[in-house]
Amino acid sequence: MPPLVYVRLPHRLRARHVRIVECLLDMNRAGHRDAVWQCIKLCQDVREHGHASRYVVALKGYPGISELKPSTRTGERGGARVYLFWLADGRPVLVNAEFKTDGDGPNEALIEEAYDALIAVKTGRLKL
Repeated sequence: MPPLVYVRLPHRLRARHVRIVECLLDMNRAGHRDAVWQCIKLCQDVREHGHASRYVVALKGYPGISELKPSTRTGERGGARVYLFWLADGRPVLVNAEFKTDGDGPNEALIEEAYDALIAVKTGRLKL
């Protein structure tokens, strides 16, 4: 069971909360409480199972970035997404989260944030 790692964005190191908490608070304020619960459930699963979590999907076009999303094979549906990357020791770094309505594509800005955080960690600009 790998411990979860959370991140503040490189340009916002003094932020009150880590980025994923900011996203979850924003979703809650917008009335997406079910999506917040789904994100928490996704994070619990990746904490328990690591890379073997049934919710982990690698993102195409963003090497090293994965997302956690509900699986439709088990009947679970929803627009909750959590973006993350993995440290060399196997720990997942949870960056941010979003709620998508049916038919909407992913929020490219959030994926770019996750990718920027990954690059900052790899180049040593961001210490975890």
